[in-house]
Amino acid sequence: MIAEIILWLLVIEIFSLATFPIAYRAFSRMPDRGWAFSKPLGLLFVGFATWVIGLTHTIPNSRWSVILALIIVAGLAQLASRGTRDEIRGFIRANRSTMFTVELLFLTAFLGITLLRASVTSIDATEQPMDFMFLNAVVTSPYYPPTDPWLAGFPVSYYYLGYVMIGAITMISGIATPIAYNLGLATVAAIA
Repeated sequence: MIAEIILWLLVIEIFSLATFPIAYRAFSRMPDRGWAFSKPLGLLFVGFATWVIGLTHTIPNSRWSVILALIIVAGLAQLASRGTRDEIRGFIRANRSTMFTVELLFLTAFLGITLLRASVTSIDATEQPMDFMFLNAVVTSPYYPPTDPWLAGFPVSYYYLGYVMIGAITMISGIATPIAYNLGLATVAAIA
């Protein structure tokens, strides 16, 4: 389980680093210049790009489509950072302690919720089975919209982007969905 946690966190950091140039510009008035917001932006942008790729029905939904989405997002972020790359590097060097504090806060919340979920790993209360079912549908569907597990033969006709965001981490890391479900809960709590 520890290897999966480290791999999960590594993927989140990669998504975060890919979008930091965008966050740096969008949140330029904040003390951390958007460092804390780069994690949810990374999940949102890579998840959205994965979803769009899946909607095209040209590239099957897989680890490779998520990697393509990550490359597209990172490329767009690099285009957005033209002219500010030296400024961003200087900011990172000068504000390591702020960035470290944000990372420590995220990691503390993430590990706290992960420990909580490790003590109660069952996915059988309230809406958890439905959430788990949709995560599996998003991860295993060849294209989007995913096939509705309740209404066999029909696509999901309502919101599922949140599942795609957690599914993107799941697909790129190769972590089994029961573990990914619990790590996804910890991720959402830590980002909040």
